[in-house]
Amino acid sequence: MAGKKSAVPFFIDYASAREGATINDELTSDTFDKMPWFASFFLGSFFRNRGPGNAIGDFDASAKDACKSWCMQGSNGRLTVNLPCKIKPTHAEIGHLRKSIGAARHSSMPRDFEIAGILDNGHEVSLGIFQYVDQGACVQRFRLLETEQAFDTFSLKILSNYGNGNFTVVYKFSLRIVIEKED
Repeated sequence: MAGKKSAVPFFIDYASAREGATINDELTSDTFDKMPWFASFFLGSFFRNRGPGNAIGDFDASAKDACKSWCMQGSNGRLTVNLPCKIKPTHAEIGHLRKSIGAARHSSMPRDFEIAGILDNGHEVSLGIFQYVDQGACVQRFRLLETEQAFDTFSLKILSNYGNGNFTVVYKFSLRIVIEKED
């Protein structure tokens, strides 16, 4: 029947740099850069280019992307992303390395986090509080609370990690939407 609409998952990553998203530096936590000189000699490639832009870049949970992440200072903080248009996202995704690759980095995985949309006046609207399960898939999808408001700025607020007090590593942050498709 022509004109019938159905909801189908159309998972464009709106928080991707490829789609025009940018980091809001004013509302994003500091990058961890307090590595002792001797550690930088051995772990230099792991800590090189660790800015927040990595969290909205392309990501593959294989070993080839083990160094492509954002290393946020501390066990809590935020990553704030500006989008080129206002959206009402339905899902968020958080990505981390496969545990078999990043077992030593387990303590720096995000654990509890909140997703918030930020209105033009700066007011934050919570879209849900979630937990990244360390034994789960490397990319985990979370259903956001429904809202009538559309946003072009979103914050991933890390509330805790799995025990590392110095830094938290975010490999990927995505915002997705279900789009009405005409059959």
